[in-house]
Amino acid sequence: MKRNTITLLAFALLSVFYSCTQDDKSSDASLQVSLIAPNGGRLAESEQQVSQWIETDLKAKFGTKKEFSLPQITYFAIKDGVIASISYTLEDGSSNNFIVKKGEGDEKTYKIACSGDACCQIIGTESGGTVEFTCSCNDCAVSYEVL
Repeated sequence: MKRNTITLLAFALLSVFYSCTQDDKSSDASLQVSLIAPNGGRLAESEQQVSQWIETDLKAKFGTKKEFSLPQITYFAIKDGVIASISYTLEDGSSNNFIVKKGEGDEKTYKIACSGDACCQIIGTESGGTVEFTCSCNDCAVSYEVL
């Protein structure tokens, strides 16, 4: 009886440990961002490249390196190329974004952002297969930069 109880207890502990390990793996997988747009176009070569874009954006806005969470990428529905909004959250809870426009083939990749206050967000609006960009603050202007 004692042996069965110990075996059952060991099995229960292993089951709990195994289920916690599986939960950790699934939450890590959910942090991955898709670099492939719905139309099949590729936004970036790697998540590291996206992180470098964010670090450059942070340096331009704040003049210093800041910690940020993994980004959220939202794709716009276009036929050719890729247009995506990359949003990230800073360790203080504030968030910011910029848009990446990548053409087909050898076309250049552009970063579209708001110049002005660090809190200003770029907004992309889809209409008839085109995307128009505006800033959320009145004192900001849309800026384009080759990546």
